[in-house]
Amino acid sequence: MPKKYLIDFDSVPQIGTRVLGYRGVWLTLIVAVPWERRDGTATHLLEWQADDGRKAVSGLRSAGPTWGTIAEARARRAEAVA
Repeated sequence: MPKKYLIDFDSVPQIGTRVLGYRGVWLTLIVAVPWERRDGTATHLLEWQADDGRKAVSGLRSAGPTWGTIAEARARRAEAVA
């Protein structure tokens, strides 16, 4: 049975942690910042760098990352609230 989540952590992993993404692309954790979900729950947002140089963002548990940076995620959140 395949794993439900590609990224699956109970707490913030150590910077430098690597996970194997889709199509054999390795992701390395480069930043973890506190984040507040829309429902007000505190969590962390993780920023990953792929071996090919792209950056991606995820939560502690995610079926897959969203390509982009934490700064871009903050901008999307600000747009959604405005």
